[in-house]
Amino acid sequence: MLASGVSVRLLIMAVLLLLFFVSVDLFLRCMGCMGNNSASFVQIPKSEPSGSISDDLPSMELPGHISEVFLNIGSNLDPILPPVDSGDKGLTIAFEPIVGCKIKPHKQLMVVHAAVAANAGLSSMFLYNQNGESSSLSKPAYQGFWNSDSNRDGHIQIVPIITLHQILYAVPLHIAIPYIKTDMQGHDFVAIEAAGDYLFKRNVDYLYAEVYMNNLSVYKGVNNDFCTSWWPHMQRIGYDLVYVEQIAQPRLDTKSATDFCAQQRLKVDTTAASATEALMSEGNALWKRNGAADRDFVFQTL
Repeated sequence: MLASGVSVRLLIMAVLLLLFFVSVDLFLRCMGCMGNNSASFVQIPKSEPSGSISDDLPSMELPGHISEVFLNIGSNLDPILPPVDSGDKGLTIAFEPIVGCKIKPHKQLMVVHAAVAANAGLSSMFLYNQNGESSSLSKPAYQGFWNSDSNRDGHIQIVPIITLHQILYAVPLHIAIPYIKTDMQGHDFVAIEAAGDYLFKRNVDYLYAEVYMNNLSVYKGVNNDFCTSWWPHMQRIGYDLVYVEQIAQPRLDTKSATDFCAQQRLKVDTTAASATEALMSEGNALWKRNGAADRDFVFQTL
């Protein structure tokens, strides 16, 4: 009888010990879950908006004799050099993420190995054409000679992205930015638009940018149309059109460009009949800031 009582007590103690260890295990698991849940309620500071400028980021330090900086975004192998009338006081900063290392050195040229777009970060760039001259952050909308070589075209390279606002902000205020040239394979407008009116406030006198006409595009999903996007935006931020030109077409001044855009609005179908037609829709527009002095730019070449 005594032995039986001892056995019962031992059994009860064993059960209690088991319950104790189970409780401890559940408690530890619960604490772990609480830790995870509590972390989910911690407010993580929101990151700065893409393209925002940190007060801690210093501006560029350029040689003391430089008084003018010319920006060439998407320069490929032949960036513009400062115009003749700048003398040795001008400097070109070229932005070329693919073949920047192959650009010939020049005493008035600095090369930044990065792409420029609406938002800063890292992105894939697709390589097309000889020397990557048609490389873009977007894929082609049509197949053509410049994007159909399987040994050369379609390769992907990860590139750093900076914004135009960041670039403009980094150039010291005492240095003028008289002229910007962009050739960004479909991303010119969104990059300029993202800078808002800071282009005007920073006193950029002239902008020469690649545009698309007839609402056509060489790349998928891009918005770079002269009539519907560029002209309204540039007028809104304080720039006048000097001219717009297309391949194998005469230059259009403000009046003729107005007539052209009126005709474009009447078109219902803006789908290109061929890749050639899409390529022929490429053009360039020169804009001038309201109040800027007239200036003819005769650029040096490498």
